[in-house]
Amino acid sequence: MLLGTKADTLINSKNKIKEFIIPKSYVFTVNNWINNSKLIEKNIKSIFKKRKIILRSSTTFEDTNLHSAAGAFDSILNVNSSNKKEVKRSIEKVIKSYKKKIRNISNQQILVQEMMLGIKMSGVIFTGDNSGYNNYYTINYDDVTGRTDTVTSGNSVYSNKTLYVYKTKKKFLRSSRFKKLIKATKEIENYFPFPLDIEFCMNKKNKFYLFQIR
Repeated sequence: MLLGTKADTLINSKNKIKEFIIPKSYVFTVNNWINNSKLIEKNIKSIFKKRKIILRSSTTFEDTNLHSAAGAFDSILNVNSSNKKEVKRSIEKVIKSYKKKIRNISNQQILVQEMMLGIKMSGVIFTGDNSGYNNYYTINYDDVTGRTDTVTSGNSVYSNKTLYVYKTKKKFLRSSRFKKLIKATKEIENYFPFPLDIEFCMNKKNKFYLFQIR
């Protein structure tokens, strides 16, 4: 199983992985929005039932086997799923960010996900980088702010915590949360036999959620 768009990779992984939970999601294309925005607004309201959502880019120009353009397009956090004006404004902002870098955007996707609440830890785990770190899991994490975007954006003093775990010595790891994270990561590695960046969070019930594989 190879990496596709952000949305496609999560959809294809949903029934294969057990250790990570994939947040409730909804995907549509720019062309879908142009032709049937009212239906999409209705679907979002129905699926997410007044919960806060995040609108995320999901294009063929980012985070695939061939490309990596993390942060190149807008993501909109804390959108009220029942507020049509707010939903519409947020979707159109994501689409506007596509137009700056992509000539034909009609088939590009937009990924809607439920916002995770009660966050204890969030971050990114790297399984290797082909530059001498393939023997390590490198975990960049934030366990202070309760936000999900501090590590990926790098805009917080709490975004620079790093843990290196030597792969052949992982059994000596004492932390239960990092043991669980590495177990979940190893499950994903079974399907993607190359270095990965895995974006995650852990809630107050110590459940791990998967946001992205790239």
